[in-house]
Amino acid sequence: MISENKLIYGILSFAIFFHFIAINFYPVNFEFIFFEASNFIKEGFKKEIAEQFFKGQANSFFFSFVISFFSLIFPFFEPIHIGKIISLSSFIFIGYAGFNLYEKKVRNNKSDFYYIGFFIFFLTLNPLIWVFSYRATPDVISMALGFYAFSIIYRYPKNNKYLYIAALILGFATTLKIIVGIYLIAGMMLVNFIYIKKNFLSCIIIGILYSIIPLIYFSITYYNFNFFLFSAYYKNVLSVHTAPSDYFNNLILYLSFLFIFSSPILIGNIIFNFKNYFIKRKLLNMLMYLIVYYTGSTNLVSSVEMNFGFFSQYLNSNILSGILYCSAYTLVLLIYQEARRSYLLKNFLKFKLFLVVIVYLLIISSSLASQRYLIVILPLFYFLFMTVIKNNLKFNIFFMLIICIPINILLVTNHYLTGSVSKKMIEYVKENDLLDKVCAGAIGAHAHHEFSKESRDTVTCSQMNIHIQNGTGENETGIIHAVSSKKIFFLKKELHLKATR
Repeated sequence: MISENKLIYGILSFAIFFHFIAINFYPVNFEFIFFEASNFIKEGFKKEIAEQFFKGQANSFFFSFVISFFSLIFPFFEPIHIGKIISLSSFIFIGYAGFNLYEKKVRNNKSDFYYIGFFIFFLTLNPLIWVFSYRATPDVISMALGFYAFSIIYRYPKNNKYLYIAALILGFATTLKIIVGIYLIAGMMLVNFIYIKKNFLSCIIIGILYSIIPLIYFSITYYNFNFFLFSAYYKNVLSVHTAPSDYFNNLILYLSFLFIFSSPILIGNIIFNFKNYFIKRKLLNMLMYLIVYYTGSTNLVSSVEMNFGFFSQYLNSNILSGILYCSAYTLVLLIYQEARRSYLLKNFLKFKLFLVVIVYLLIISSSLASQRYLIVILPLFYFLFMTVIKNNLKFNIFFMLIICIPINILLVTNHYLTGSVSKKMIEYVKENDLLDKVCAGAIGAHAHHEFSKESRDTVTCSQMNIHIQNGTGENETGIIHAVSSKKIFFLKKELHLKATR
């Protein structure tokens, strides 16, 4: 039998290895914005560097600051590599969070360790976490630090020393990504009223330690740029200003995608429950799903950042919308059942943590929907369904092996091909001295750092005579140069340098 420690260490080593070997992947999806500011500290905290960052990002500048800091310590590393190493280090914090959960929850029953190990296994191989861990962005590391801090509070709810450490880590994570602050609320659920009453001064210190890094960062941001979280532009872009239906649409999207990303641990339980329903209940459920499916197929509005990427081209939009509505409906039922069961069994902690998940979903639904916002809550959600993992372990592992791992392989392959074809086009443009004459177009999200800051302006770019466009595989006029990637599985990328006038 595998020793207790080796199980989690093996999972983490596997994840770190496969992410490290991809460290030279060309950046994609706005990674460049974060490492582009790597000279910030070296150049004396130059305000213009942060200004350029805020023009292209709604995220905190703090991750870029961290990259800048480590660039001074490790000047022999490229900033993009530092950012990616920080991201892959997330698995270490996820692993230690697992150890904390184990020590608190199942230390008296060693056999249950393996369910903690598989909890880490499912979380690590979740497609959303697996793919974003390849990127030099704050999405996964902020989640990992937030969840790690939560696990410290879970393990040591009455130990001031550890609570102080957790508060500092959580404050750091919140500064990286403000929505990670949800783990402060989750952590507060773990500390009972009696402790607060007896240790009021300690609670004040915990609050100060949590607040100190975010307060310093956001105060400096406000002093220099006149906003705390978002610039006026991104505040307008990200907010849901219109009818309540838009808010509800976002909520449905989040519920559906949370179900999809949690399906490896839920699908076994769903099938088991359905098999044991009486025939009348089965028929009633099927009728309800038909109604929900029809409603969704005609009403759900997709989001730019809430889709299935390159898979979307193979899916019918109406059918997909119906499936997403059904997924959201299923998740609502599962949350209700588990929360109700927790309440009836007087497991009020679990019940309160379910409320935290619901509050989080309601909060993020008020802004432009994006899959990456779900990364934050996935560990807590998986933790709440630990019993489901335990009860259907073999089926869940099978589902992970045949569905999630192939999807991860395809997503990483797509990442690699997108980056490699972008790099090829950039090399041609540079070799022919065309950087100032070309609109980045299709590769702007991946390679804008290669172009001048002036050419990134939307108006300036649109007025250029030569644009980089995605290739269609068809014969087109005006193509100056074409590059394509090798074909891996069924995936192939093509770019055209094209005269538009």
